[in-house]
Amino acid sequence: MNGAADRLFVSGNPDAPNQDWYSQREDPTFFGDIWFSSLGQESGSIVGYSILSSNLATHKDKGEDGRNVILRQGTSEDGKAAFPVTATLQGQGALSFSSFGYLSGEPLFLTTLGIYAITPADITGERYAQNRSFYLNKALTEEAGLADAAAYVWRDFYLLAVGEKVYILDGLSKSYEKNSPYSTYQYEGYYWLNIGARVFWEQDGLLCFGREDGVLMAFYDDPTLSSSYYDDGKPVSAYWDIPNFSGRSFNRKKTVRQIAVRLASAANTSIRILARLKGAWKLLLEELFHGQYWDYGQLDYGRLTYNNDSTPRTYCRKKRLRGYDSIGFRLMNDRAEPFGLYEVTVEFTETSYYRK
Repeated sequence: MNGAADRLFVSGNPDAPNQDWYSQREDPTFFGDIWFSSLGQESGSIVGYSILSSNLATHKDKGEDGRNVILRQGTSEDGKAAFPVTATLQGQGALSFSSFGYLSGEPLFLTTLGIYAITPADITGERYAQNRSFYLNKALTEEAGLADAAAYVWRDFYLLAVGEKVYILDGLSKSYEKNSPYSTYQYEGYYWLNIGARVFWEQDGLLCFGREDGVLMAFYDDPTLSSSYYDDGKPVSAYWDIPNFSGRSFNRKKTVRQIAVRLASAANTSIRILARLKGAWKLLLEELFHGQYWDYGQLDYGRLTYNNDSTPRTYCRKKRLRGYDSIGFRLMNDRAEPFGLYEVTVEFTETSYYRK
């Protein structure tokens, strides 16, 4: 009542999928015999809850006419608490019980079309569901087992664990995507591979997770330690793929003449550059020393350097690739060491028409 978080609402009874029950005020162990609500039709199950100002938003997996979010407010009727429905919102039905979280002050949840937020409209003040995962939707919506996805908000990130992957929305990076006209903005999106998280939590400032097999793990957070670049005892393989580029005219041959990369410097770092030529990866260049600087605490005598310049370094090499209509590049580091990129330049010329 009045937006106070002093009662427990529970749902999930398979025999009453559209019903929930509420507890006594400040006593979550007592539920009255008639303290329950029936929300919509039984064909739609309650999946989860969000708080919208002083409203409790109840999310269903499907509803009549697409009205899948039901708002209630606490009132007093004859001295007794009551929670009547005040509005229903149009939007996608929620999919996973564990996908609810708050990022940048707005509630997020998973649907079959991606990650959505309940947000007020700019003009009318009414609330609508808007997509927030445009950059991840293609991969995310094709994942198996979305109903078992588990979310956690850590710092300014919304993390959604699905199978072996973790999909991430960055609350500090918003962009305005013209191809998603019914959403005011989108969060930048990323994903991690080979995590296998089933649940997340934070402990002593570290992001921790538990896997399906019961193993508990934590992410390193000290970039100065070489151990931070191992994944469960194996060196982390990091890479950045540049999509195949076709130049100014896709139907002309390209001749690449030079590749330049601005690297983040570190006590130990390196880079390998591969090219995708006719669908196959080929190693072009490998540099083990250029981005390093002297750090007595992290000496590697096999790659010793006396350079003390810790600013970003430009690595530039001539490399001729001729006769291709399109070329892709991969910048990678598969050693247990830092790896950072600022800029990449590929110089090329176009010649005659491509014929195969």
